[in-house]
Amino acid sequence: MDCQVLNGALTIINSTLFSFNDTFSGTVLSASNKFSIQNSLAQATPSNNATKLFRDAKPTLEKVLSLIVCRKDDQLRFYTDSSSVGLPTPISPFSYMSKHKSGCLNVQRVDSIKKKTANAFSFRALFVSPQSEESKFGSYTAIKQQNGKWLFNWSAIDAL
Repeated sequence: MDCQVLNGALTIINSTLFSFNDTFSGTVLSASNKFSIQNSLAQATPSNNATKLFRDAKPTLEKVLSLIVCRKDDQLRFYTDSSSVGLPTPISPFSYMSKHKSGCLNVQRVDSIKKKTANAFSFRALFVSPQSEESKFGSYTAIKQQNGKWLFNWSAIDAL
């Protein structure tokens, strides 16, 4: 069997399993959660020298933020830049929200978008609980790989 065919089949299986796991665990991204992510990315204003990188990374940023807001740490490992200094997955904003009891978070805004190198930029995302209105910032670095894929160096959760 050709490696590309096998890889394609495994990608379909993984996608199906992720979908099943989302449904089974009850942490499906709601329309409201998805809108909050899309809106915060659309409203984000990167510094001039980070605009091209940010635009290129937007589809991956949307996916990664959807995993963070629904506490999908197992799936976030696929987006971790293993050569970076940092954590294997981001520190969950849920850990700092004692009154949030269930469901996904919203993203209120994405800001502080700054170019770090020719292939990397840093940014913050403000996560808000729709239940308790608790909020926490996450600080991250997006790094474009040689193959064009975007991976992340997970930094920290900051108090608001």
